[in-house]
Amino acid sequence: MSTQVPTPLYAKFPVPGIYPIDTEPEEPTPKKPEGGLMSKLDRLLGPWSTTQRQPSPTPTSSATTNNPESAPGAVESVPQSEEPSDPTLLRILSWNIWFERLFKEERTSALIAIIKSLSPLPDVCCFQECTSGFESQLLGDDWWMETWAMTKCKDQFAVTRSHYGTMVFVRRGLVGEMGFKARAWFEPFETTQTGRGLLVLELTPPRSKHPVGGTNSPSSRNSLTLEPSIYQLLIGTSHLDYTPEIRAAQFASSISTLSAAPASVFCGDTNIDTYPELEPLLSAGYADSWLDTHPDFANSPNLREVGVTFGIAGLRQGGSPIGSEGPPRRLDYVMARGMKVKGCGLVGGELIPREKWATAPEEQKLDFEVYVSDHLGVLADVELA
Repeated sequence: MSTQVPTPLYAKFPVPGIYPIDTEPEEPTPKKPEGGLMSKLDRLLGPWSTTQRQPSPTPTSSATTNNPESAPGAVESVPQSEEPSDPTLLRILSWNIWFERLFKEERTSALIAIIKSLSPLPDVCCFQECTSGFESQLLGDDWWMETWAMTKCKDQFAVTRSHYGTMVFVRRGLVGEMGFKARAWFEPFETTQTGRGLLVLELTPPRSKHPVGGTNSPSSRNSLTLEPSIYQLLIGTSHLDYTPEIRAAQFASSISTLSAAPASVFCGDTNIDTYPELEPLLSAGYADSWLDTHPDFANSPNLREVGVTFGIAGLRQGGSPIGSEGPPRRLDYVMARGMKVKGCGLVGGELIPREKWATAPEEQKLDFEVYVSDHLGVLADVELA
């Protein structure tokens, strides 16, 4: 088993974007003017372009067969608990927040409100399909910036040349009050169709016997020098490609990187076609956090079609999703190794009230249902050994 991440990955592809707690965030990126509502609808309803996500292959059986929760808006309840004070307890949220620009500001505002309502708050948020416009809106939200330290889109885009990617957010109290140390980096996949990679967050709890190298000064947090250490916890998030053979290589690369820590999490949008694609993670000791806490579904014929996260939200018209194909399915996972999963639920199944998005006369005539994203988020509570 590997005990450290190869130095060249730090030196060549850094993402030094975890904001120091005592530093003011950067000014938001100016927003680009967007087209009118109908032009955006034409793009959403029209054929898929080369810059949009390709629809996942249609599975062979219906998602509603074994999944009573697959009706629109039906969401597994999220466990509520007291604010954790033990640094071995962590709450992790993974969510593909959908790069689509239609109602993007309204959907982002709803996302912030949903996360703000969670009790306790997540300690780490891992988002996929993040854009510079999304980042700008977060930078302009006082509560968000007071609560979260975050990686930067531009650092990753400089490597991938993509128009959307992944971001990691760390609750500031985890570092400032509870004494965790945190830093992040990005590892592009050697094999990828669309500039994908693994965004890694390194967390060292305050009582760890194996702290990361260096001090807790702002300069050392963003250091590109890898000092020998054994990491206490690595959290990797990704948005995998659309071809099974390529995904297999990306799973293998992620496992190799995350095996540097005695405890690690792999999370994100996997785009898997069948549940057996997760076998490399399962064989490496990763537990499916949703299935681990919902054992009644363990014998379902297709585990990708229970606890579905895609195909029941997004934008819907007449009860049917717009811009996605195939039945509902589970594409989003939080997989944990070296820790105990204490709870797992899904978030984001609430409709955004019409008055929050139908602000123009032409919008008020639309027979739409609007959700935060075309994916639900996966919220997992884990306990470090």
